[in-house]
Amino acid sequence: MRKRFLQLLRGCVLIGTCFSLLLVGACAKKQSEEEPSPGVAKQNDPAIMEREVSVLLRHIDGKTVQFSEYRGRIVLVNFFASWQRKDFAELVPIMAELQRKTQKRVDVIYVAIDEASEVTVRRFIEEHNVTYDVFVNGKEVAGAFGGVGKLPATFIVYDDGKLIDRIEGLRSRRYYWGRLFRTLKRRS
Repeated sequence: MRKRFLQLLRGCVLIGTCFSLLLVGACAKKQSEEEPSPGVAKQNDPAIMEREVSVLLRHIDGKTVQFSEYRGRIVLVNFFASWQRKDFAELVPIMAELQRKTQKRVDVIYVAIDEASEVTVRRFIEEHNVTYDVFVNGKEVAGAFGGVGKLPATFIVYDDGKLIDRIEGLRSRRYYWGRLFRTLKRRS
């Protein structure tokens, strides 16, 4: 009888612990959805969207480029971290396909946002066969875009240099295409 009581008590403790963990996880998720990290704008925040992006980009090869040099073309700006191997491996072919299917009316650039050395970033992009421009002053660039929350993050900048969309986290090909199609439709 006592053995049965102890088994029942352990089961209740286990169920209570699991319920508590689920409750804490749900509360944390709700809070993260409501409030972005400090310094990071909410998804498509009107205060950030439709403003002109102005920032100096530092290329991995050392040259500097003013973002305004991309004016006249739609730009997909992809923020990444070198420790995100799986997501990055999926993102690169999606971006290449989007550029190819738009007859290269869209430029794709990558911005490393982590603290990795340039050697590490260079090795990482070579490993993933990235042939687009890669910039390494990610924290400065992220500030010009209202901050970056979840990586990878893709920002769509219209041909007039204004930020018009942000996509945080890895999404499906269809999702990226739908967001880009809206941008291309706006151009027509």
